Amino acid sequence: MNFKPLRVLLISLKYLGWLLAIVIIVIIIRIFLIEFYYVPSTSMAATLYNGDEIIVSKSSYGALLPVSPNEIPIVSGLLYIKPIRKWLGDIHWEYRRAPGWKKPLRGDIMVFKVHNSRELLIKRCVAGPGDTLKIVSDTIFINNIAQKFTGTVKLNYRWQTFDEDYSDTTLQKIIIRRDNLIRIDTNGAVLALPIADAQRLSAFKGTKTLSLLPDTSTNSFHEFFPHIQRLRWNSSYYGPLVVPQKGASVFLDSLSLPFYRKIIEDYENKQIEASNDGIYINGKKTQHYTFCKNYYFMMGDNRHCSYDSRFQGFVPENYIIGRAKYILFSIEKDSWLKKGVRWGRTLKSIR
Repeated sequence: MNFKPLRVLLISLKYLGWLLAIVIIVIIIRIFLIEFYYVPSTSMAATLYNGDEIIVSKSSYGALLPVSPNEIPIVSGLLYIKPIRKWLGDIHWEYRRAPGWKKPLRGDIMVFKVHNSRELLIKRCVAGPGDTLKIVSDTIFINNIAQKFTGTVKLNYRWQTFDEDYSDTTLQKIIIRRDNLIRIDTNGAVLALPIADAQRLSAFKGTKTLSLLPDTSTNSFHEFFPHIQRLRWNSSYYGPLVVPQKGASVFLDSLSLPFYRKIIEDYENKQIEASNDGIYINGKKTQHYTFCKNYYFMMGDNRHCSYDSRFQGFVPENYIIGRAKYILFSIEKDSWLKKGVRWGRTLKSIR
């Protein structure tokens, strides 16, 4: 009797079993433990730079469990096969999060989803549920207490020199990175710098003046959440604004509705109708609304080069993927610096 086909079958099943075990382990790791994220911009400089590949801890806050097969690693790729997509494509589950070992806190750097998009963003949480946030001349106040700038937060400065030489050759020697230069105009150079770098530049012998340059624009108020022109909010002067907290109630009228409409409709799946005789939620007239989730306010450390909650509004708890923990490796992308691996950033802790 020829046992060779049976032996081949057993060996094939053995390797298939190993392959299946590896797939299951990868899925478990990607769902419950870690995610990888590539930093695509300078919005978090000087904490994170374009070219950083980071490790995101999903277990910190508790892993956000998939709400559909499309969010399961590897399985999502199978949905491109029409019969499988037809079978699994309409399956949806409720929002659930595995147990975590800490709650999201102010100061944490988080990766989170964007509404109606596959895009992920990374920003620093500057205000949490129930906090009152206000920004005055780039200083953040939480519950009327001024918050200290972290060492890597970049603010805009106007720099003027005695010789008025703002050539790339000169600037490259002094500010090192091209992404520190915002623009050059008739009044000098506008730079985005961490406070320590600004202090060093202020002491530079060629510096005539170096002054903080908050946003004083008056033509873009409508771009800032909640997109109301009369508020006259911009990136340096913003608020006050109360971050919604689960279980808290707010009074609803024509003035307050713009602050919370997106939350109620998009994140808490209620239908709103505002008419002359009042506000209706799911067909019922009401003057109050109680939030079902916690929300967070996110900002980039590169304060004037970041598209964040100042533009998009609050981030719901079920959109948070995890906490940025380590830089796995880093590739230099700045046009003034030599391309290659930034070994000094490899396996660096993120704070």
